[in-house]
Amino acid sequence: MKYLITLVFVLLFNTMYAQRTVTQIDDNLYTVSIKSGNIKQAGFYTEVDGHMVAHGTWILKSDNAIITKGIFDKGILQEITVYENNVKKTYTKTDLEINRLKSKIYKLENMLLTSNQ
Repeated sequence: MKYLITLVFVLLFNTMYAQRTVTQIDDNLYTVSIKSGNIKQAGFYTEVDGHMVAHGTWILKSDNAIITKGIFDKGILQEITVYENNVKKTYTKTDLEINRLKSKIYKLENMLLTSNQ
């Protein structure tokens, strides 16, 4: 999971300084390609309530090797597959939510422990 979080930060940082190509392919669907050095990201955007959001399949590659593949439905991540050391791990929307909740529980437990001392 730490690898996944690190990957998200790399994604965000690289997209700030990257070359971005957006092409409209339908009334409300755009294909996007983002490239920064040897890292390339490709996917789709759609418009929801006046904002562009990720939709469909997004693929992140480094040196032409797939690192992650995410599936979005109107901006909501439904599934993410992480490829690391020739091992493929897939996390569903439910898996991701459970991990978020575990993290919140851990933080709350620590807050309770420190406040009771």
